[in-house]
Amino acid sequence: MAEKRLPTVKEVRSRIDGMPTDRRFGKIYQNALRYLYLTAGRPSEVSGKYAPIGDDAVRTEIDGIEAVIFPIKTARRRGKIRPVALPLPEKFEPWAEILYDWFKVYGDSPTFGGISMRSFQREAGEVFDGLMWPVEEYENVVYEKVDDSKIIYERTRDDGVKEYLVEFPDLERRWVEDPKVQVKIETIPKHWVPFTIQGLRQQRIRELKYFYRFTDDQIRIYTGLTSQDRNTRGYSTLDRYDWVNPSKDELQVEALRYAARSYFENLLKPRG
Repeated sequence: MAEKRLPTVKEVRSRIDGMPTDRRFGKIYQNALRYLYLTAGRPSEVSGKYAPIGDDAVRTEIDGIEAVIFPIKTARRRGKIRPVALPLPEKFEPWAEILYDWFKVYGDSPTFGGISMRSFQREAGEVFDGLMWPVEEYENVVYEKVDDSKIIYERTRDDGVKEYLVEFPDLERRWVEDPKVQVKIETIPKHWVPFTIQGLRQQRIRELKYFYRFTDDQIRIYTGLTSQDRNTRGYSTLDRYDWVNPSKDELQVEALRYAARSYFENLLKPRG
């Protein structure tokens, strides 16, 4: 039985480094997991219309430190670019050079082509087998079909939609559009689930916050969590450009560097 505790960053990284790569797509799966972890990405950012190509990795310098910048097409923001910059010296991030070398082989082709999301999820399940992740308490909306509800009154709203005051079998009364459906809110208590690809993102955010001491604004820039980033230095700059190959456009490389400087210094912390 899996132990109900948060996996450590070291455990997660070790699982990825130690996964078998001699089978078909093994190396692609491994580097896709590395990429998802370091970029705090979503599965849809390695496959499909938001997937990266080889030329998306930009080698540059930020304040005198060699770095690689990945312009991520943020899935939850309809492909808007967010800059993920990583220091290339191994003492700061051992996976940065590995991923840069992987990307540069592919040029204008997808870096993680040939894998399906289903197979990727299955592979990740094997890699992280036995690890668990907590889901905090949340509310869930449940729609229940009811046959014996009682219509007390009906009315038509200004927009022409009919509403019904309904008494349900449990004697609850509520205005609804469909008298045969009862909407209930149920509270799902905190529980544990197997650690999967989605857990990588949450683990990386925890690492950024507690190990690298990112502020909330820095996390927003790095992860693209929300569009409320007017107080975050430089991020909105990237929204003003139609994205082209960054390796061929110095203006956009500078925009990436400018945005990444808001957090890059935090990442210059040697890993143990």
